Amino acid sequence: MARALFGLNRLDEAEKSAREVVVRKANFAEAYLLLANIHVRQNNFSALLKDLDDYLKLDPDSATSVKTKAIRDGARRALCRRAKVKIQEANGRIVVLADQIMGFLEVLDRRRYEVQLVKNSPEHFRAGSRTKIKDEA
Repeated sequence: MARALFGLNRLDEAEKSAREVVVRKANFAEAYLLLANIHVRQNNFSALLKDLDDYLKLDPDSATSVKTKAIRDGARRALCRRAKVKIQEANGRIVVLADQIMGFLEVLDRRRYEVQLVKNSPEHFRAGSRTKIKDEA
């Protein structure tokens, strides 16, 4: 169902359906790849990284894993650009400049991010903690 909704570009419904699959069958690696594809279309690189990491934990040595790792590295680069963290590349690896290490770690830990509530007006944030905010009833 999630794949069909994705094909119809009904991304919110596809994501909900894929998450239901993950709840029922957490070790189904393909569901994480579908979530990754959904998040690519939504330009949600933070969620994309988590999806790819989850997939690689379940299926680290498959034929798809090499491509998945390359996509994950590209998403990290994109997150760094959005968060204005300067990195370099050497021999196909990301090299973090000495004065950018904390920023890079914040990007990896998803504590630095961008939100665009008003079109063409991105706002950057740095999360102070990972404490979940309780839902108000």
